Amino acid sequence: MRNYVRAFLDGFPFSEKERTLMVLGVDEACTNIIRHAYHLRDDQPIALSMEAKQDCVCMRLRDYG
Repeated sequence: MRNYVRAFLDGFPFSEKERTLMVLGVDEACTNIIRHAYHLRDDQPIALSMEAKQDCVCMRLRDYG
């Protein structure tokens, strides 16, 4: 997931620090989904959608727990 997010963000003029912080945020959110929605089961799906808007990048995570 981290590589996918980083590859998406590489197409935008963010600094390396900004990209790293966004990747870290998605990683932390995924960890929370695994911990709280899936009760530590890491074999469950997490959907990620990313969208570039005029002045921001939107990332949405969805769990099914």
